[in-house]
Amino acid sequence: MKYEVSELKGLNIEIRNGEAIVTLNGKQIVLTEGERLDVALTEEAEPAETEVVNEEPEKTEPEKPKRGAGYAEYAAMYANEKPAAEQSTRTTAKAPKVKSDPKEDFIAAMKISLTNFRGSKIIFKSLKNIWYDRELQTAIKNVNGIVAYFILIIGAALIMLFGSKHFDTTVTAALTIGFILIDIFIINPFMLYIAAPKPIRAHIKEIDKMDEKDREVYEAEINTLKVSRSVQRLVDRHDESGNMIYRDRN
Repeated sequence: MKYEVSELKGLNIEIRNGEAIVTLNGKQIVLTEGERLDVALTEEAEPAETEVVNEEPEKTEPEKPKRGAGYAEYAAMYANEKPAAEQSTRTTAKAPKVKSDPKEDFIAAMKISLTNFRGSKIIFKSLKNIWYDRELQTAIKNVNGIVAYFILIIGAALIMLFGSKHFDTTVTAALTIGFILIDIFIINPFMLYIAAPKPIRAHIKEIDKMDEKDREVYEAEINTLKVSRSVQRLVDRHDESGNMIYRDRN
C-alpha cells in the first residue's frame, strides 16, 4: 500500500489486537498481518519517505511480544534526507594501537635493567614517581633471577679458565671485566627486552599521572607490601625475644 502526500504533518502508530493503526495527517489506515505502507513526499524537496512494515519475524530472531497474529516490526521515518540504506554507515572509532618501536623498547629495557637494584630510588630521585605494572614486574623478576646470575657466573668462569691457559693475567682480567660490562649493558637488557610486554613504555606508569584503574592496583600493592613488612617485623621480634629467653634459661 502506497500513499503520496505533499506534506507530512503528523504520524502515529498504534498496535491493537494484532493490527497496526497508522494515523497519517489525521487519516487512519489499518494494516493487518503481512501488509506494508509506503508514504512518499511529492514536494520539490528531496524525496523523503516513511515506511511501516508489518511482517513475520525470521525464525532466527528472538520472539517479540505481540497481541494477536500481527505486530509492527519496525517504523522508519526520513525527512528531507536520504534513506538509511544510502547514508554512510556509522562506525565506532577504536583507539589507535600503540606501535612498538624496537629501539625505544630496548632503551627502556636498558634503563630498567641498570636501575633495578636496592637503593636505586635513593640515587635516581625520578624513580620515586615511577611504578611498573604487574606484567612488567613479572618480566623483570623472570629475567633478574637465577638465569641472569647463571649467565654472569658461568660466562666469567669460562673466560678466566680459557684466559689462564692462553693469556697472561692482565689480558684475562681485561676479558673478564669486558664480559661483565657486556652482560650488564647488553645481555641483561636484551633478555628483558625479549621477556617484557611491548611497548615497554606503556607499562611504565608515573604515579602522579595514573588513571583510576592503575591507581587501585598500585595502592593495593603498596598496602600488601606494608602489611607483609609489618608481619615480618613482628615475626623477627618474636624470634629474637624467644631466642633471648632460651639463652637466659640455659
